[in-house]
Amino acid sequence: MFDKFRKKIGWEDKNKENSNTKRNCLIDEMIGKKLGKLCALIGNPVSHSLSPAMHNAAFESLGLDYTYIAFEIDEAHLLDTVVAFKQIGVVGFNVTSPFKSSIIRYLDGMSSEAEKIDAVNTVVNQNDRFVGYNTDVFGAIRTLENSKIRIKDECFLIIGGGGAAKALAYAILKEKGKVIISNRTYENAKKIADRFENYGEIDAVPMGKELYKLFDKIKVVVNCTPVGMAPNENNMPIEPTLIRKDMAIFDLVYSPPETMFMKEAKKRGAKTISGLDMLVYQGAAAFELWLGRKAPVETMRKAVEETLNQMPVWKYDRYRKR
Repeated sequence: MFDKFRKKIGWEDKNKENSNTKRNCLIDEMIGKKLGKLCALIGNPVSHSLSPAMHNAAFESLGLDYTYIAFEIDEAHLLDTVVAFKQIGVVGFNVTSPFKSSIIRYLDGMSSEAEKIDAVNTVVNQNDRFVGYNTDVFGAIRTLENSKIRIKDECFLIIGGGGAAKALAYAILKEKGKVIISNRTYENAKKIADRFENYGEIDAVPMGKELYKLFDKIKVVVNCTPVGMAPNENNMPIEPTLIRKDMAIFDLVYSPPETMFMKEAKKRGAKTISGLDMLVYQGAAAFELWLGRKAPVETMRKAVEETLNQMPVWKYDRYRKR
């Protein structure tokens, strides 16, 4: 079954001259094995992903005959992958960068939240219909609530312009918070602000002096960029001198587990929140959508922490919720 699937989406081209396709070596290990029901992750890259460890630990703890595999694919094979997933009866799959928006045109439906955000990170097979959801919203809100962060009426600075920034902006506005969004490419931040202008108070501000003048009213800074990810651990999304002790810093980067941004925030007495919690909570929400049963959250958390601690520095890659 998996050999046929591999050929379907072009992985057999790996050794051909001038091939642009990438092949996930996990396929070779899984061919011929009894995998039970399949869940998956698609993205590029996915080698850094903690999702296989997280979900497979959850399946094993509940005695379920399920397997979760990460597939690294190219944009050219996105449609073929979706078709092949449907043909082999994949229960559901996660979507990570750079396909959170481009996957939408190949789905049979979307949740209202995913449609509003225009980004999908979880797909559920509902009677052979692939329906897209966005569990990043739940993951973000749950993480902030568990960290005792007040959202209503507070001002959040979101740094970023991609799918994670869109989900965070929507989540905060949904809970009646206020959003300032900024990004190195201002146009991307402006698009997000324009998209959500009818959902609450949100403004796009260019990075630099104009943004820094607004810091007195900012209570929480959310880093939705890969800045600070190894091997560039010393980089930070903003100047640390802007951090106050009455602020909170929420860094979606989770490798390394404590970023330089978080370290500098701690030095200044600010509260820090790791992206690891959001990873676990969005993953648990996806698990429950696929299986219709409660996810073993603490088992999933333990699996990602153990895997991350064992991961060599050279494997740290771009931030991916997956």
